[in-house]
Amino acid sequence: MTYGDYSRALTYLNSLPTTRSVESDFVIAQRINIAYLLNREGYTLTASDEVSLKNIGEKTGPLNGYARSIYEQLTGERIYLPFRAANDIKPRERKDEVKELEIINIYPNPAQDYLNIDLNDGFVGTILISNTSGENIYSKQIDNPSLRIDVSDWMSGIYFLIVKSEQNYSKVHKIVITK
Repeated sequence: MTYGDYSRALTYLNSLPTTRSVESDFVIAQRINIAYLLNREGYTLTASDEVSLKNIGEKTGPLNGYARSIYEQLTGERIYLPFRAANDIKPRERKDEVKELEIINIYPNPAQDYLNIDLNDGFVGTILISNTSGENIYSKQIDNPSLRIDVSDWMSGIYFLIVKSEQNYSKVHKIVITK
């Protein structure tokens, strides 16, 4: 389809399924926009099309902003949607499993020969270490709060240590190996 080929666009729109309201809303808004584009100088928005665009624009679906912009272009009026006040929004509460991952001590960092990891008492999960290419270098199931990893034969560079709980919560730490 080339730019300005509105008759082909209308034919295509007429072939689209409109079984869901979001599909129907999209086709209605597009038809109104194409009618405007076909006759910009002499176009008059009908009362029923204005009501249709306004009703579609007042919805909050992913395509409804398009109807709002067409409505504003053709009427000069903006459709405002209500937003919840900031003080009505409560922060998400963190789960205990995520809090378990917050207390972790990795030392020394940078490391040369050994990397020590101290986790919370009672932590059960997995330690994964990958390089910057995403290759897993080290993996171990742990049920002990302390772990010592021999890194003496690892290449110098940046690695990512992922602590993953049994509940699939994870936290990533950057570690550096120097030689």
